[in-house]
Amino acid sequence: MNANELREHACEALKTNSQAMPTIQAVVLFEIAAQLAELNEFLRRPAPVRGICRICGCTEFTPCIDRRTGEACGWVDEEETLCNSRICTKKAASDPSRLTPNPCEPEAAHG
Repeated sequence: MNANELREHACEALKTNSQAMPTIQAVVLFEIAAQLAELNEFLRRPAPVRGICRICGCTEFTPCIDRRTGEACGWVDEEETLCNSRICTKKAASDPSRLTPNPCEPEAAHG
């Protein structure tokens, strides 16, 4: 069950069972559970590996090929974990946690 499903389940339980825990306690407990579920999802993501794109899995030896130009992809980041294909850069931009190998590190540490 992901965090959003957990929240929906909690709200539904509160609506259908008025004798559940007092509302404030239930909401707080369910919010904590939802945050723990989100953290669990984040921690289950595999750590990026140098030389393998964390989006599509291409490597120096098996690169993406641009259909328009016929050129092989290259690395966007110094860690060599994100290739410059349009699909991969768009996916990485839409999910900020994929932009850096360790999102817990401050931005200044990367640059």
